[in-house]
Amino acid sequence: MVVLLVHPQPPLLAVGTVAPSIVLKTPDGVSDDVIHSAGQRPVAVEFFETTCPTCQQAAPSLCALQAMLPQAVIVGVNAARESASAMKIYAQRYQGSNCDITLLADPNGMVNQNYEITVVPTVYVIDKNGKIAYAGVGAQGIDALKPVLQRLAGG
Repeated sequence: MVVLLVHPQPPLLAVGTVAPSIVLKTPDGVSDDVIHSAGQRPVAVEFFETTCPTCQQAAPSLCALQAMLPQAVIVGVNAARESASAMKIYAQRYQGSNCDITLLADPNGMVNQNYEITVVPTVYVIDKNGKIAYAGVGAQGIDALKPVLQRLAGG
């Protein structure tokens, strides 16, 4: 008898709902209001941890996607309340020096809680109206970002 283990899909915010605000600081202490500072550009938010192998493997492709679609904004929100130094090491090691993705710390975990993050990576795309346009988890969630961002950014 073969037993298949099925992992349930973690809860995700519904497409079409208003995205919770994201006001956090970079590891250098610079404050960023992600949704409002994007203006009329769509925003992709990856919730990550520095020790997550899938997050590490996806970092270069997310950087390449940001370079290909400058009319969109991609940010990373640390889901593990890790130190600024851990985030800087992650950025150097996995993103490289030419990556335009901003990593943000969530020391109180409020943004993670508001987005119901239970696994990493979890990704959301927020449209220019501040609504959730896409939600996904894991490598498949990240792989699906490109067509969503291209459609929303007109690229």
